[in-house]
Amino acid sequence: YITKQQNRAAPINKSLTMAFQPLTYSGQYPPLDPRSPSDVRSFDLLHTSLRAQPELAREGDKILNEEMLAKLVDGMRRFQRDHLGRKAKSKYWPTLRLPDVLFSDRSSSGPLATAILSAFRIKQTSPWRNFNFDNPKLFDDNIAIIKKIYEDLINRGFLKRPVLYFDDTVKEGFGPAEVARLTKIAQRFGATVVEDVKDVVNGRVTHIVAYDPEEHDAKDVIEEEERREKEGEELERTYLKTLALVDMPVEADDEDANVSGKMMKSMALVHWWYHPSSYDEWMAAEDVSGEVEKDEHPGIPGGPAVVGCKFVRDVEKFNEWGVEADYAVMEYERKIAYLRKDSNKASSASSSKKSKKRASKPVLEHSDEDHVAPDEPSAKRKKLHKDHSTEHTALSEMPSSPPNNASPNRTSSGKSKSPTASSKSGLHPNTTQTNTATSRQTSERR
Repeated sequence: YITKQQNRAAPINKSLTMAFQPLTYSGQYPPLDPRSPSDVRSFDLLHTSLRAQPELAREGDKILNEEMLAKLVDGMRRFQRDHLGRKAKSKYWPTLRLPDVLFSDRSSSGPLATAILSAFRIKQTSPWRNFNFDNPKLFDDNIAIIKKIYEDLINRGFLKRPVLYFDDTVKEGFGPAEVARLTKIAQRFGATVVEDVKDVVNGRVTHIVAYDPEEHDAKDVIEEEERREKEGEELERTYLKTLALVDMPVEADDEDANVSGKMMKSMALVHWWYHPSSYDEWMAAEDVSGEVEKDEHPGIPGGPAVVGCKFVRDVEKFNEWGVEADYAVMEYERKIAYLRKDSNKASSASSSKKSKKRASKPVLEHSDEDHVAPDEPSAKRKKLHKDHSTEHTALSEMPSSPPNNASPNRTSSGKSKSPTASSKSGLHPNTTQTNTATSRQTSERR
């Protein structure tokens, strides 16, 4: 990723082990019904592994068993949601919320095993005997558990603190004051900010933060963010992508149970755009159009993620780092080339003191033919819906914050409304309407 200051730098050595590694579910997903019989059974292997730990040998069967492990994990997830979620500012703020993805790995040596072992170590040095994440009197102890888990996950390599490099385009687009503000936000939430481009080259940097005036950092997007914050309005969960389609076992009293006795139903695990993984949820597969989307590297393949400044702005809102793919800067090389060219033109005009009218509009602008109204979205993502009235699935453009008149993601019956097709965007020449079987449910920006 080359900016004008980096032209003389050596190219990135892709043979190095890069610092950025996206968190994924790796085939193990959050439970449909926490603490249900099927959820309890999923802890069998993990329980056996924990029992083999010498430091847990004295834990009785009433304290360490599959059912209690399911209760412990559910308690930690609810405690984080209530006290470490969006706008949660306790006396310990900011205490980063643990990524929800980590709680889904029920393997014997995964991050959840490390997290549970850390929790038991805290318990063994505390006066209380049983975990209780609902007891206000144990709030300080429960915060200590979360912090201990976070540190142990870092030490074991399951988590990495972000290392950010702010590209020069951020300073050019927003000014030095905003760079300083974003730097403070990142550092407050555990990230390291570096200024030497060599840290990008040698693989230390996990994220390059760049100015993205077309999408994530567009003026109307920022104004909408400020309005929502001022009015206390939540970002609507309207746009999603499908992470997994799974035939899930249902409990005996579930109305959707298969009358043939197989007791299964098809469910889709979905991720909501511009929300951390803790907002991922299960939905009936019939209410979600499209197939599971292949994960793409949100930046330089084999290198750091390249994200817009919104990635940093949002961590302060959610108390949790977001999913890089939501904030990826599309076509960043073209944008940087334009910004560099535009900056050089401005400098040349200033030094020569000549007032020249530019012959053409910036390449970031839409042509008249492909014009998009200011209130229309800048990225193409498909709304949550399944349109049976047409062979083709309509794409709707969307801003980082959906427009005020965006239709709700579901109707009163639970099904989502159909989106309206939008005009082509000059920024996405390769984007076309595609068949539902092959179209991306959320984004055609690539």
